[in-house]
Amino acid sequence: MYRSIKLYRKIDTLVSDEELWPICVPSYSRPNGQALRRLAQEDGLKLYLFIRAEQYDMYKQYADRYTIVKLKRVHNIGETRNAIVRYARKKGWHHLFMLDDDIQQLDFMVPSVTKNGVKAMRTWSSIKAQRTSLNKYAFKMWQYIVTPYLDEVAISTPFLRQFTWHPRYANAEPKCNVGQPIQCVHLNLDLLNEYDINYQSSDICGVEDYAITYECYRHGLKTLQIPDITYNCPAVGTGEGGCE
Repeated sequence: MYRSIKLYRKIDTLVSDEELWPICVPSYSRPNGQALRRLAQEDGLKLYLFIRAEQYDMYKQYADRYTIVKLKRVHNIGETRNAIVRYARKKGWHHLFMLDDDIQQLDFMVPSVTKNGVKAMRTWSSIKAQRTSLNKYAFKMWQYIVTPYLDEVAISTPFLRQFTWHPRYANAEPKCNVGQPIQCVHLNLDLLNEYDINYQSSDICGVEDYAITYECYRHGLKTLQIPDITYNCPAVGTGEGGCE
């Protein structure tokens, strides 16, 4: 049996809802973001929505499912992510997931044969004809897979869906320091705090995701990409709204 299917079948005994790390979503002028709506449909998640204070009325519809954190004096996505990390530090969190508000899917991959007879990796929900979503079991699998690496991995990320279709990724091991952890990440706050690393304002560093990655490398920390887990989203900068 494929490795990820085995893990999926026992994941609720390995990572409980209570143990699952908080999920943080920054958003600006995009109250109908797919991540916001789809996460709200999953039970047992600790959800935090970070918005600019003046836009609360736009997002108050989510108050029953999210802890809504109203930010002041943030002007771009780098400053918003920085505020999320500072909030998490004050809360004493050790880890968090951070997802852009337009993420459409989080799932795990399995080898399959398409209707045209082509061998390819497909998401579990598509094979089972389930709705596309940000699945709780995928967050739990991600958390379980990254845990053995936490002594040295500061940021981890799934593979972007468009890069995971090839069968060579079947049972592929996680890889350190490849690609860029953007859009859909786990932050190891213990390591980031130890080295005083945080996101910078986009006005200062340009692309805040790249800047924090390079800062981790500068301190000898690692990033991790997990081929078992995949996420999907629009191309960067193509959607309306966002945190710029």
